Amino acid sequence: MSQYTRLFEFLCDLIDIQINKYLELAKLKVGEDAIINAALIYEEVNELLGFAEKLLKEIEANSKSDSMDMTIFDHVFEQVKFYVEQEYLRSYAEWLLIENNSKDTVYNRTKEQLLRLSEIKSFSDKGFSQPSTEIQQQCQHDSVQIVYSILNLAREVRKNPDMEFDDSIPHNKLNVLRRNATARYVEFGNEIDKLHQHSEEFLQQSGLGVFDAELTYESALSKAKDHDIKLNTLLGRYKENKETISAPQSLSLDNKVDEENITTEKKPSTEVSDKKNSFFSTSNLLFFGGVVLAAVIFIPRLLTHLKANKL
Repeated sequence: MSQYTRLFEFLCDLIDIQINKYLELAKLKVGEDAIINAALIYEEVNELLGFAEKLLKEIEANSKSDSMDMTIFDHVFEQVKFYVEQEYLRSYAEWLLIENNSKDTVYNRTKEQLLRLSEIKSFSDKGFSQPSTEIQQQCQHDSVQIVYSILNLAREVRKNPDMEFDDSIPHNKLNVLRRNATARYVEFGNEIDKLHQHSEEFLQQSGLGVFDAELTYESALSKAKDHDIKLNTLLGRYKENKETISAPQSLSLDNKVDEENITTEKKPSTEVSDKKNSFFSTSNLLFFGGVVLAAVIFIPRLLTHLKANKL
């Protein structure tokens, strides 16, 4: 199996996950302080579908060739890796706040994804991918904003374990935060303070604001349907071209659709060349190697508290 086909299969799995993700975020109706904005994830899926189309065209055009030009592969690989790393970054901050060792977490998923990517093409721990489009720059900005807010909370609770919180935060969660104040937030104090500082410095230099577009659940359902159609059509073409290669097990190819049912592809996000203000451009962030995640629903409420109190 070529690197092109392995990356294509990986990408289709990722697209399926992200479609479900923006649907769930839109359904929760937690507002702009959600783990990440649903509308931004929708834009990410638009980009990922475009990458999958590029890969598939190369696969189709070179199905009988022994070698393939790796230029397009390398370009797509870096951008796919970028999006996985953004979840990796947000995941670490969440895990620092509240540990969750459940097997069914985003941590285990992103950990496996990064491992799969490294098996497709090896990359150094120092090789964090850089944003290449406006949407990716926005994703990076919002990710860092989320990290900053989460770690700011951990630092505030560490300073004052008895601080008051919004009544909407579950009592059992507050107990965890207060307990962590004198234990976990001290144990991981260096990581918390270091990442908090880098986040603050990045945000001070960033010319962007938080992505505030709204995606209603009804709209998300419609958009997800269109995305599913495009994804299944790509998978159908791939299956026909490579009948000896199994399609991603997590996705069904039973309901293939005609090309004429596909909605018009959204224009790809404008690419950018200025990467100097990248959050991953510093070697001081190499302690990310042990990242883990707790996907906690009450985080948006905690961030709402932070915003209200200007923490």
